[in-house]
Amino acid sequence: AQQHRLTVRETDVLRLVCQGKNNPEIAEALFISVNTVKKHLKNIFEKMGVSTRMELMYIVNRKDDEIR
Repeated sequence: AQQHRLTVRETDVLRLVCQGKNNPEIAEALFISVNTVKKHLKNIFEKMGVSTRMELMYIVNRKDDEIR
């Protein structure tokens, strides 16, 4: 998250995406609207250079493996 300069809220959204949550579930967990979740995801995708959740998960898992 730090490497890609994600905000605290974007990091919260990313963490929930990694847990397999969908947009409505993320919105409910963070007490924000689904549209706000979509905006955060758009920003995350842009900052991390991906266009899908699958690509996002690949990058997150690859980075996690590098840390171990």
